[in-house]
Amino acid sequence: MVNTATKTIDRKLEVPGPVHHVLVTSNGRYAVSTHPASGSISVVDLDSGQLVKTVATGPAPNYLVQTDDGQSLLVIGA
Repeated sequence: MVNTATKTIDRKLEVPGPVHHVLVTSNGRYAVSTHPASGSISVVDLDSGQLVKTVATGPAPNYLVQTDDGQSLLVIGA
């Protein structure tokens, strides 16, 4: 994660494979990233820095949006 004030890397989060897009959930608890090459998304707990889950999405997930109520993520494919 990059500290925008100092322009330095504070922490590196490991996920399985190249990332296209990252979304931080509205509660600030998770970072979710898309992996178009593997057809999946990764969920990382930002408190622990640990990978919580990898979810298969189908071909080429590119972007994520969270619903207004914060209960769901929508994955947009190519």
